[in-house]
Amino acid sequence: ITNPETGTPNGKPAKFIYFSKPDNGAYNIVASASSLTKYEIQILTYDTDGQHEKFVFLGIVGQGNTDNYSVQFNKENSSNSSSNQIVTFDSLISDIQSLHSLHEINLRNHLSLFARAKVAKKLSGNTFTKKLSVSLLKSMDKQILWAKGHGISDNAYNILHNDIQSLIASI
Repeated sequence: ITNPETGTPNGKPAKFIYFSKPDNGAYNIVASASSLTKYEIQILTYDTDGQHEKFVFLGIVGQGNTDNYSVQFNKENSSNSSSNQIVTFDSLISDIQSLHSLHEINLRNHLSLFARAKVAKKLSGNTFTKKLSVSLLKSMDKQILWAKGHGISDNAYNILHNDIQSLIASI
């Protein structure tokens, strides 16, 4: 967006994608970028009465990785619409790496989070060790809360907290 009087940029770049009168159903959104990029996605779903639901997601993507979102749309009743990010252990690990590359996570927290995410991934694949995987994820969530503002940026906290909570819910 540019100032019409001066021609100088004003605010962050924005892209808008509209779907005119979509049918009820499930939709997928894939976020990608050719270079390491932080982003915010806002999804607004409107029903036939003009009521809406808003979903906001923060993320980071770069060359070779994507973030995936699912949207369940209901045109008769917006409160029946939902959206969530599809999070995997690999996407969590990728976010940890990317956030460290952007200096949003310091080295000490990066190494600890990276190692625990790898172990939690291995533990999640076995019925007998799934509880240990969840415990590790919860301890990672406590770590990022304690380090928020002290080695972990607010943005990194928001992204990783969402990742971790999504994984806990899916195990």
